[in-house]
Amino acid sequence: MNVPVERRPPAWDVIVIGAGVGGLVCAAYLAAPVVVSNADYRRTILELCDDGAGFPPRLLARARASTMRLPWAVLYIALDVAKPYTPDANVWWFPGEDIERSYARLHEGVRDELPFVFVSFAPEDGGRAHPAGHSSLQVMTVCPPGHGWWGMPGGPADGVRYRRDPAYLAAKRGLTEAMLTAAEKAVGPLLPEVHAGATLGDPSLLPARPAGWDPPAVSRGRGRRGARGRPRLPEAG
Repeated sequence: MNVPVERRPPAWDVIVIGAGVGGLVCAAYLAAPVVVSNADYRRTILELCDDGAGFPPRLLARARASTMRLPWAVLYIALDVAKPYTPDANVWWFPGEDIERSYARLHEGVRDELPFVFVSFAPEDGGRAHPAGHSSLQVMTVCPPGHGWWGMPGGPADGVRYRRDPAYLAAKRGLTEAMLTAAEKAVGPLLPEVHAGATLGDPSLLPARPAGWDPPAVSRGRGRRGARGRPRLPEAG
């Protein structure tokens, strides 16, 4: 579909008209049939959606009383071996029998122990998930609540930019290592086969891209391709 995508508008309000979404109120009104909120459920329902959204009282009461669950983290791993360990299977792994203690330590912000990992192996599917002779798996776990564990004073809703912040990147690397270590305890050694950022696809199958081709610019559609306010990709090299 050739549909323009407005990325990261600083929305102040979401106006709902009838059964569909009307648009965003930011620097200007942007009409849209679909709005994807990057905010959590409570803030989306109680703060961003306007009073005319027409939500039933029971839903609003439930949103006010709700608390957000722990956030998930997912680690994708590519291996240069076929059908490793327990292929086509899902594995739950816990560090011990005292699960309540593991979750308590998570809420305390302990970094060196995960409450669990869930390891899911991609099945053989004719080469769509990974090339022949390779394998892939996902490792999932939960993270502590709040932004302090990531070394950040707040989140995007507070105007905090975190993606390149050294404290955030250090916490992310630590979590990645902890998830990989736990996955190895669950299914056996992985490090010798892990591809660190290797490209296993066939770039020749992609359409021709001119010099300076920028995905964030293209995703905005032709009408707003050169508009201000989009992130810039780092220069190569």
